[in-house]
Amino acid sequence: MITHAIRTTWDGTPLPPTERAILQVIDAGDALRLLVFAPFHDDPAPTAPPGPTPGLWEFEVVEWFLAGSDGRYLEVELGPRGHQLVLRLNGVRTVVEQALPMSTTTRRCGRSWWSGTADIPRAWVPPGPHAANAYRIHGQGPARRYDASTPLPGPKPDYHQPARFDAVTLPAVRESTDPRALLVARLVAMLDLTPEQAARAVEIARPAPDDLGSWTVSVLQALGIRREDDRANPDPIG
Repeated sequence: MITHAIRTTWDGTPLPPTERAILQVIDAGDALRLLVFAPFHDDPAPTAPPGPTPGLWEFEVVEWFLAGSDGRYLEVELGPRGHQLVLRLNGVRTVVEQALPMSTTTRRCGRSWWSGTADIPRAWVPPGPHAANAYRIHGQGPARRYDASTPLPGPKPDYHQPARFDAVTLPAVRESTDPRALLVARLVAMLDLTPEQAARAVEIARPAPDDLGSWTVSVLQALGIRREDDRANPDPIG
């Protein structure tokens, strides 16, 4: 399992807990499964229907960049309403394939958070060793915000800096991941809890292992972390 906590702006300014996002990577057999949990800002959606969407980075989106050892890397994007984008690159900003279709899901977790999954075929992954970073973009005009798991240097946001990514070990095939362990890892990364503190927090919330996003919201609410208009019950995104 890989866990990225998006806790700062692109240049390192800390975000409050209510503005942090989590991206986790687990095994899904022939694919790597991305698990996203993020604040929902209800930005205007793309006019295109859900599915592969060129230019998705212009909208509300969470992104995962995965680099290999030979200059190739993946850019994977998922929006809260089911829009997606995958780019395969060979060299910085040199796109060789784009709009590759992924199997994805998205749903609202109450009114203020969303969660999603995206399955990335392992055949798309560049050879290792690997490094990765996770990002989130939202807002419009002067309020546009660029956040990162690992902050990056430069005068303006530039996510295409694979030399600055963190080393990661991809989940092995048939590596099992318990939902409770995923939630504990989220809380540790998101809130600076110890594993013991996170495990105790999980116990006080309503167990919902079939809906990890809403389970996460329940735990955050029990810890006093609430976004405006938070609700614990999940709703599909329309």
